[in-house]
Amino acid sequence: MNFHFNGVLVNLYRNNNSTVAWHRDKESKYGKRPVIASVSLGQTRNFDFKNIKTSLFSHLNIFKFKIMVFGT
Repeated sequence: MNFHFNGVLVNLYRNNNSTVAWHRDKESKYGKRPVIASVSLGQTRNFDFKNIKTSLFSHLNIFKFKIMVFGT
């Protein structure tokens, strides 16, 4: 992978009850083909995706010290 990232957002989850509410990233502000990386530094966390057209969602477990890269 040869990506250049221009920013970072950090979330601290204090316990298993800490979450981020459903939201949609505004990809257009990151350019025509944005690439977003998600890094887990703590315990295993749930990572849920929701289809904005159907409201169906998918669930992934993100394990400690793993990185996920999303691109369009």
